[in-house]
Amino acid sequence: IIGYDDTVIPQIKNAIISGQDIIFLGERGQAKSRIMRSLVNLLDEEVPVISGIIQKLYLDDISVGRVDFTTSRNKQGLHLDEVIMSAPHMKVVGQGDWTNAHGKQVTTLDLTLSSDDFGNMLHTLGFAAIIDNGSAQAVAKLSWQDAMTKFSLKKLNGEVQFNLKNGTIKEVDPGAGRMLGLFSLSALPRKLFGDFKDIFKTGFVFDEAKGEINIRQGDAYTEGFEITSPAAKVTINGRTGIAARDYDNTVTVVPDVGGTAAGVIALLGNIPAGIGVWLVNKLSGDQINKGSTRKYEISGSWEKPVIKQINQ
Repeated sequence: IIGYDDTVIPQIKNAIISGQDIIFLGERGQAKSRIMRSLVNLLDEEVPVISGIIQKLYLDDISVGRVDFTTSRNKQGLHLDEVIMSAPHMKVVGQGDWTNAHGKQVTTLDLTLSSDDFGNMLHTLGFAAIIDNGSAQAVAKLSWQDAMTKFSLKKLNGEVQFNLKNGTIKEVDPGAGRMLGLFSLSALPRKLFGDFKDIFKTGFVFDEAKGEINIRQGDAYTEGFEITSPAAKVTINGRTGIAARDYDNTVTVVPDVGGTAAGVIALLGNIPAGIGVWLVNKLSGDQINKGSTRKYEISGSWEKPVIKQINQ
């Protein structure tokens, strides 16, 4: 770029020294990203690097709302003292580092997410609303082998502790919006509403969905991720491709049919009490639950999942 070193860089230095705000405007190819990545090299080690606000941040074409952040310089690179991402029904707070050692750049982030309405949060972020309501908490330790400004789902690694309470998994038309392959949740209703239509007439209402997600190079792995409700318990194991947007999961559904059996016995009314208790014990509990268990393999893309029942 003609004049970059002779005019642009000196003006940037003067702005930093005088404490001015720096606003990057312009079309593609005008070195805005190049300037931002080079800012850390223009500062003394004891000078705070950047404190600012991004009114609307996009990560892989996903708008995550407003971001407030402060940074400082350390011997290995840039320290993110605090970051706050705010959007309707969502708040993310955390800190992190952007280091450059031996020519190798690494970004690490420790983040905590809270949402008072997870379903509306997904809608605000542009995803199909596969969940109604629900309060969520998540703690994440994330990293990628590159600069902080070069985030990519394909490079993402880390661990996430996830907990979602009091929501409803809905059946969603794949054309309704950008799909989110959240532990196969968007694929579940299409099969469950058919196999267990009496239980899931208006969606799968759950008390809690929780588990640990391990992320390796853009793939999320779960082992024993559980969704519990008065109607059934769902366990999810396997891989969800965050970057590739695909599934390779095994889902086990164990309906709680004990309550249903007890209701049937109650309708009989005139049978001896002792026999009624005996029948309830026989028709409910682990035996009938195990007999009603269904196991599925989910593969394919988020938009067109392939669901196959596994023979018991």
